[in-house]
Amino acid sequence: MAVKTSTRKRVDGRKRVSKPKNLIKVPQTLRGISDTSKNITSSFFKSYQAVAVFMTGLGILVGLSSFGKAGPIGEFVNNLLTWSFGYGVYLFPLLLIYGAAILIRDKDFINTQKVFIGTIWVQIFTSALFHFYIHSEPLSISVGSAALQKSGGFISAFIVYPLNNLLAAEMTHVVLLFGLIISVLYMTDIELKDLIGGVQAIFFLLI
Repeated sequence: MAVKTSTRKRVDGRKRVSKPKNLIKVPQTLRGISDTSKNITSSFFKSYQAVAVFMTGLGILVGLSSFGKAGPIGEFVNNLLTWSFGYGVYLFPLLLIYGAAILIRDKDFINTQKVFIGTIWVQIFTSALFHFYIHSEPLSISVGSAALQKSGGFISAFIVYPLNNLLAAEMTHVVLLFGLIISVLYMTDIELKDLIGGVQAIFFLLI
C-alpha cells in the first residue's frame, strides 16, 4: 500500500508564518518634518536666551495688541487670546515678561521648558479664577463668546463649569487655587518646602 508523503520541507522545525502587511505607511516626508520639528523644539528650549527673547517679544506683542497698537497680526492675536482667556488677556503680557526675567536671573540652573509651560498654566488657572469670581454661577461654553470674553474666556468656562457641577463652589475654589499654586511652583522651578519657608520668613518678619 502506497503512503503519501508531504513534499513540503520544514525549516528548523518551525512553521512558516506570513507576516502581516503594514497597512498604515507614514510617508518619509512626514517623518522628516516630525524629526526636524522635534530637533528645533529641543534646541529652542535648550537656549534660555532664545526662550527669554521669545517670551519678551510675545509679551510686548500681546500688550500692544490689547490697545490696538500692533496692526493686523496684533488684532488677530488679541482676538484669539480674548476668546481664550477673556479679561485674563491683560495679565498675560506681565506673566510672559516675568517668566523671561526668571530665565535671565536664574539662567545657570533654571529649566527653560518648565518656565514657559508653567507660565501658560498660571495664565489658565488665573483666568479660571476670574471666571469663578465674576460669576456667582459659572457659565458654560454654550452661552457664547460675548459673555465669556467678559470673564475668563472659553478655556476657563471649559474648566470651571464642569468642576462646579461636580464639586460645588467651595471645592471648585480649592481646586483652582491649588492648581494655581502648583503652576507657580512649576513656572518658578522651586519646591513647595522652599515656598513654605519663604512665606514663614515673611510672616515672622511682619510679626
